[in-house]
Amino acid sequence: MATAFTSTSITDDERRWVVIGVCLTKVLTPALRNILATEIANWHQVLCQPPSEIDKQVYGRHKIQLNPSTLDLNYKNINNNHTLRSPRAFNYAVKDPLSLAKLFVQPFMSKFTGFDQTMDISAVLSVICEAAPFVGAAAHAKTVRSDIRNEWAHCNFANWTEAKFIAAFHTMETLLKNVNLSPADERKLCDELNSWKDKGLQLCFGQPVDVEILTILRSEIDEVRQAVQTWMLKKNQMTTLLWNISEIQSTLIQGANNALKIEKCEIQGVNNTLKIQKHETHRSNISLKVERHSEEIKLLEKKVTTELSRFYIKEEEKIPYVFTAPPRNRYFAGRTAEMQELKRILRVEETSNEKKVRVAAVCGLGGIGKTSLVAEYAHQMKDFYKGGVYWFSAEDDTFLEKTVNDVALKINALLGSFDLTLSNTLKKISSSHDQCLIVLDCLDQLDLSSNMMKFLSFPAQENIFGHFVVLTRRNPNLLVNEVSVFEENSCIQLKCFLSKEAKEFLSSRTGVNLDENVESVAECLCEELGRLPLALEKAGACIDMLSCTLSSYLEQYKTERLRLLSQQPARPVSPGKESSERLAVHTTWLINMEYMKKRQNGHAAIRFMNATSFFNGNEIEEKLVNVGTPEVHDVAYRKCVSSPLGCRQVLKLLTDFSLFTYVEARSVSTHRLVQELVRESLNPELKAESFTDAVRMLSYAFSKCASPSNLVNLDERS
Repeated sequence: MATAFTSTSITDDERRWVVIGVCLTKVLTPALRNILATEIANWHQVLCQPPSEIDKQVYGRHKIQLNPSTLDLNYKNINNNHTLRSPRAFNYAVKDPLSLAKLFVQPFMSKFTGFDQTMDISAVLSVICEAAPFVGAAAHAKTVRSDIRNEWAHCNFANWTEAKFIAAFHTMETLLKNVNLSPADERKLCDELNSWKDKGLQLCFGQPVDVEILTILRSEIDEVRQAVQTWMLKKNQMTTLLWNISEIQSTLIQGANNALKIEKCEIQGVNNTLKIQKHETHRSNISLKVERHSEEIKLLEKKVTTELSRFYIKEEEKIPYVFTAPPRNRYFAGRTAEMQELKRILRVEETSNEKKVRVAAVCGLGGIGKTSLVAEYAHQMKDFYKGGVYWFSAEDDTFLEKTVNDVALKINALLGSFDLTLSNTLKKISSSHDQCLIVLDCLDQLDLSSNMMKFLSFPAQENIFGHFVVLTRRNPNLLVNEVSVFEENSCIQLKCFLSKEAKEFLSSRTGVNLDENVESVAECLCEELGRLPLALEKAGACIDMLSCTLSSYLEQYKTERLRLLSQQPARPVSPGKESSERLAVHTTWLINMEYMKKRQNGHAAIRFMNATSFFNGNEIEEKLVNVGTPEVHDVAYRKCVSSPLGCRQVLKLLTDFSLFTYVEARSVSTHRLVQELVRESLNPELKAESFTDAVRMLSYAFSKCASPSNLVNLDERS
């Protein structure tokens, strides 16, 4: 049954603007990228031959222009030449087709990494305007750029009259006919353009349509929104463009939902009519049954009214208090100056009711104590942040999505896609009238994804009453250059403990009183460990577990370190900066593992630890300590973990030696650096065995969980 729906809130001009946007992003841009990739590659091969030899150019003998173009070639866009001050120092060798294309665009357009979605329509048209293979299409490309793409991006709907709309399709079709497409591709693309011109408005806007067509159009606008976010536009222009797309998209979503509800009412109405006709044959019961159906209709009308009210009236709800910071480190010591510096940057002493965000970044090596410092700050200031403490992980897009969804679930912000959930979650947090703390941990990836950049731009776009803190291995200068919301004076460069702090932490972790006789040994051990917090934690856990003296552990540490130095050195995480710190962690981890082997069930604990080096280290469930499906080959391991207390004994050994830490009653975590070092220590055969163990343990754990189909059946029965 078709359901009539006409979007009265969308004008004719806006309808034409939407269709042009779909054609630009779905039809024109992909086709031009493909032909550009082919033609520029062929042209580059020609230019690499004598006499041009463009791939061997040097300063003074490089081409200023490439006929027939009169545009000066922009060598600053290639070979990282933008980092050099003098053109004399530039590398003028045009090594590949992508570099050749970049010579014809402005620097702000040259960020594309291939003839793909990173190359926006402006860059595509700029190359076609100047490159020799497209001499017959240059004038048409300039017209498309100025009269269609630029006009569309300005969102002036009144300009999109019917005459301009038809002229735009004629211009796009003319361009496609002059860019060297094959006859089949040219015919297919022109037919697709004509389909949108002749039928798009009629099917999707001008006439009553069914829900399926509305859904298809909503999907097309989703793709337009994603595509334009890669365009090189000014910030205010991009904001206006995305806002207009969102407004039109919201209207379509509202229309689709209304159509669904109306369709349900129509079906129910038909059913009621059939029932009334059937009941008319039973005249003796007609009064009773009419009354019953009257009540049913009233209930249905009430339900429809309630649903429509919920849809149209969005009541402002106060979000619940949320605190998702990691558990407090009971051995936390030192860092007094760093804690005060963080408070100074965030200006926690100032009292103001103004909705304004303060930002800070804590930078430093892995294992330096960034997370411990900010977690301690969050716990100390818990009463100050009455609007909540929100802790997110940027280790990769998967971790970001998981932590955002966890928070979204708590504050009722989950929507259909992660992009919408992220926006809604940040918007809800910013709506709080109380101070809140937002922490983005593990911002260590070399290339930041679009979701991470969206998260990082959040403080500049929303009115937040609170503080935003980022934890990263990045150098402060690099962070400031990459993320505009940060300044040099908002960054803390965290370093290893001072000697006094290191000894204080070691004493707290081991319970050893550092008197005159012991203090010198403690100082020597701290220096051997590089005063790295993670290495001190591992060493302290081992000393505490074994109840050994500091001097005996120091002697053992030196022996193990020399053994490591004689082997192949560990792969550094950051070249030239972390080798000594990683060696300290590696040595303490090795000592802990050697002692753990000697304990009852130590072999089983090590086998489980090797397998979990391939898991998410933030949350390792107790149920993963199992025999596996198919079963792990190691008989001793299976015998241990299948015993009543085997699982607990394995986790106790790992937590006693500080390799794992309990985060909940039946869940543990481990440091990413420890996982990395475990994987590095495994030879190829052991690595394959450990990975197989991990898969088998996961398979066993999944087999003991309720399947989604069981949950659905249970929900249907209830």
